Amino acid sequence: MNRYTVIKSIDQYNQYCDELERIVNQKSKSQTDEENIDLLTVLIEKWDQENSFSEKLLPVDMLKALMDMHGIKSAELSRVTGIDKTVLSKILNYKKGFSKAVIRILANYFKVDQEAFNTPYPLLEVKSNNPIKLRGSLQPVPKSDASFYEDYIRILPSKKTVSMAVTTYELISKEDQDIILYVPTLKLFGKGNTLELAKEQLELVVNEFLNNLMKLSSQKIAIELIRLGWKQNKYKSKNFSKSYVDGEGVLREFDHPVEDKVVRKKKELFSA
Repeated sequence: MNRYTVIKSIDQYNQYCDELERIVNQKSKSQTDEENIDLLTVLIEKWDQENSFSEKLLPVDMLKALMDMHGIKSAELSRVTGIDKTVLSKILNYKKGFSKAVIRILANYFKVDQEAFNTPYPLLEVKSNNPIKLRGSLQPVPKSDASFYEDYIRILPSKKTVSMAVTTYELISKEDQDIILYVPTLKLFGKGNTLELAKEQLELVVNEFLNNLMKLSSQKIAIELIRLGWKQNKYKSKNFSKSYVDGEGVLREFDHPVEDKVVRKKKELFSA
């Protein structure tokens, strides 16, 4: 009677994988060894098919499983991918779905197919007395006009509108040579292996940041902006961020490891 049975646990699965590897690596094999190789292969493949977590897990559970496998916490995942920590927290708590940009970023980071995060699933209901949802984009200001714009932000909660002009810096990550688009005045950045992906993620985190601001009272909005280094005057809020680029084009006081030189600096307008 053969000593191998249907696999019923992960420990048994790992044991059979080790056994199969041992037999396959033997220099000489008997008829029994060949039969055991066939049987173990069938048993292992059956387990793989029935326990493929990519087919059974919902996107959130898939993300949690990948984070466990890689030994990475949400704060670190936010830092290395550029996904806003608030967005990531809401996703992990079933309060927010996966956007196309987030799916691409996570699939690229964990080296998995994007379909792993595309399965529909229900979200927890989030109650809001006055939900506000902004969706805007960053548009470059022509170089000929850029000198007329200081960094400013205007938020009108009563009209549910936001407009701002911010300076973005294009940088290169030292970790993986990805492109980073950084806005010092907001302490936000987008990261991706292409400029388009980095821009898309920057818009994602900027929209999330502004939507969170719009949920606050006018006083709390002012407090949050002051915390970021903005100072409000009669006409507009001016930036006094501590992050800056020195005379040689080197970005200072940015906590993500980047190459010394700024690739490109430009002014962008946002409205929603």
